[in-house]
Amino acid sequence: MTCIRRPRATWTSCKCPDCRLYTARRKKQHAAGHRLARPSDAAWAEIDRLSALGWSDTAIASAAGLPPRTISGAQQRRRTGHTWSRGTAQKILGHAQYPTAGTIPALPYRRRIHALNALGWRIADIATAAQLPLPTVREIAAGNTTGVGAVAACALRDVYERMSATLGPSNRTRALARTRGLTPPLGWDDIDDPNATPVGTGPQKRAAIDLDEFMHLIRGSEHPARAAHRLGVTISGVEEAARRHNRPDVLESLKGTRHQERSAA
Repeated sequence: MTCIRRPRATWTSCKCPDCRLYTARRKKQHAAGHRLARPSDAAWAEIDRLSALGWSDTAIASAAGLPPRTISGAQQRRRTGHTWSRGTAQKILGHAQYPTAGTIPALPYRRRIHALNALGWRIADIATAAQLPLPTVREIAAGNTTGVGAVAACALRDVYERMSATLGPSNRTRALARTRGLTPPLGWDDIDDPNATPVGTGPQKRAAIDLDEFMHLIRGSEHPARAAHRLGVTISGVEEAARRHNRPDVLESLKGTRHQERSAA
């Protein structure tokens, strides 16, 4: 039997097997006194979650593919019991990861800037590559703003993707970042998660060195010193970890490199 249920209907008289099962389940839940979950309630919960993170109403609407004032207008009518249609609720619940308008939290972008600093990229380098005003990038990096515009955020994400795999030109920036304890790109499992902490940053914890990742870079023709920098560690740190974990393959790849490091020092 062909289903004749209207896509946005909240109830149906369709007798196809799927709809009959759906109707029977709802009747059983209602008879048992269970409150039936509504897509509109879930949509409001998601809006509340994003708002708590620092998303503006315009950003939420943009990510959901809705007109700019949809969320803010509904917020004003919410106290009178405003509900979302099933179709709009589905758009909100299936929103994109990043919006194209409005304001979103600055924290993930401050982390990105600091991670690039750890590789030796200066604030000016990042601003130029992102085609953003230098004061804007400085404000984000310094933590002087809690929000960043969606357009600037997109530019910083693109720059981060391009520059996070290479060392920057400034040894001084890299040294200052190390002194400040800034986390390089590989130190983040999820740089956008506000609750995430850099890998290996617990109390009384030694930062872990991923020897497998180091060897992956070496096999990709990366020089050991550059591979170590990309991991945010030193050659001596890699050598110590290799001896501690009995990794002769890593020690073999470092032959001659420690001599060069000592000579350079």
